[in-house]
Amino acid sequence: MINVFKPSETYYLFLIFAKQDTEQTYRFYVGDNTSFDPASIQMIQAQIGKNPIVYVPLGPLPAGRAHWLNNDPTKANGVVEVNLKLADLPKDPDPNVPDPFTAGRAEKCQPSTYCSWNGTACVDKSGSDAVCKWAVAAQDCPDGGCFGISFTLPSGFATRAGNDPRPNPRPPAVCLAKAPPWDISPLKVPDDACPQDADNLPADFCQ
Repeated sequence: MINVFKPSETYYLFLIFAKQDTEQTYRFYVGDNTSFDPASIQMIQAQIGKNPIVYVPLGPLPAGRAHWLNNDPTKANGVVEVNLKLADLPKDPDPNVPDPFTAGRAEKCQPSTYCSWNGTACVDKSGSDAVCKWAVAAQDCPDGGCFGISFTLPSGFATRAGNDPRPNPRPPAVCLAKAPPWDISPLKVPDDACPQDADNLPADFCQ
């Protein structure tokens, strides 16, 4: 079994094209008998327009959003469950400041030479949204970045040993037999366009 997670490393998970009422539940393995604390999971916003992506910390998740599976660390088998809700995305307490989703749509109302945000919709100079509405039809991230979480695996984290009774989900690698319908070779066309002799690879695949 392949597991790319490593001890003491920080990992990020964020949602793209999520809506204001999006709610999703995630479960991940943090190791058996480790010092991991579900309350250490943090909220973040991922600014995906930058390379590399910039992760902005927002503080801990609301109480109860992250917990051991079935709320029982002794029977969770090292699995943590996280309830991720876009409603938890922090908002400015000032009622005059647009919420992150509205502000994000206003920012994506482009091109500015043709479209503009009128406070509720992306419209053209005539006030019609027939064309400009598509600029904000699918919002990838609210203002500030895509909402998500970050967590750091404990130093004692380790993948489970080879005594895991579950079968390997990957089928074994096998050769594709050179038999119908896979035994057809490219044929030259009358105009000699393609394939050329140089395009024909040697028949060195396994049989």
